[in-house]
Amino acid sequence: MIKNRPNGKVRHCAVTAALGNGYERLVSTATGASVWNSTSVSDPLWDDFLRDSRCGQIQQTSLWAQYKAAEGWNHHRVVVTRGPVIVGGFQILWTRMRFGRLGYVSKGPVASPDIPELVDELALLLRRQARQLGLTALVVQQPDFAASRIEPGTGGFVAGNPMRVIEATYLVDPRVGIEALRRNMSASLRRNVRKGRKNGTSIRDGSAADLPHFFDLMAETCRRQGVSPNPPGVPALERLWRILAPSNSIRLTLAECEGAVPAAKLSLVFGNVITVWKKGWDGTHNDWHPNELLEDEALEWAVANDMRAVDFCSFDVNAARRHAAGESLAGEELNSRDAYHLRFGGAPQLLPPPLVLLPSSTLRWGYRHSYGRLEHRRQKSRA
Repeated sequence: MIKNRPNGKVRHCAVTAALGNGYERLVSTATGASVWNSTSVSDPLWDDFLRDSRCGQIQQTSLWAQYKAAEGWNHHRVVVTRGPVIVGGFQILWTRMRFGRLGYVSKGPVASPDIPELVDELALLLRRQARQLGLTALVVQQPDFAASRIEPGTGGFVAGNPMRVIEATYLVDPRVGIEALRRNMSASLRRNVRKGRKNGTSIRDGSAADLPHFFDLMAETCRRQGVSPNPPGVPALERLWRILAPSNSIRLTLAECEGAVPAAKLSLVFGNVITVWKKGWDGTHNDWHPNELLEDEALEWAVANDMRAVDFCSFDVNAARRHAAGESLAGEELNSRDAYHLRFGGAPQLLPPPLVLLPSSTLRWGYRHSYGRLEHRRQKSRA
């Protein structure tokens, strides 16, 4: 059994010991907190803070910054401390585009839930850092489980999703136990899982050596769906594995049927959430139900490793809105992926709406009178 969370909650409290090694003091806030620029691409102290936080997600870690660096993304990380303790911050990934510099805060900023007023200070810091970096635009999608958030219209942040980031997901709570999870599954899914086991389908953990085959399976799935694979090749997957595997933050599982491996799944593990990130299936051995067995094993693993959520990574946002309003999704026309996930007894979850910050007043005016109007109509049509 792999326990992803570290032993103890105090490693990030030693931030003062690292101030001379990759930390540059910026300012002090109105609440007496200290603000630092974390300059090193690798920052275990920040990563440990995120790992211990309910709002921390892997996209905000320095591990993710290392992975995205090879794709041309630079990092800018701001860490807020009170005394020797990290209480919040954010990581901006930015890159150069034809129209200027684009910044992206994925699953941030992150603030200690004990300091709700810190969110407003982080919003102010985001605006200042966007100007200092010379960003043309900054897109922010806040943490999935944040109780306090930057609201649209606050300090120049407006609702908008120009990067088309995911706005809803599907969650299963493994804390109810594996037997309850299986009872909550659809009858057809339970039947398929039993049939797959009877036919001899087995699930095994993969290693870096299995990544080329996994990519082939993922690429075949993408071909059927008419999209390009992402990550785009085996080298990118191998780079991600090298970065995440030492902290047990990545998990590859493969389904074996009659000596073949027709399906596999790559998941990200961070804190106490496992995210089903990428899947692959070559379309064979359907009667052996390799995909259903992979999902069932993931739920079993989540229970055994004390996870609080299994995140299936995306869901139709319109259906998620209807679910949030208390409407039934029975008979709802969904894509095959979302309809498949509904069989697992979880629930759709709306994510915080993406925000856009435009430091330039000219661009803000242009946004409000062009894209902003289109975005408003899009949001209104989905309400």
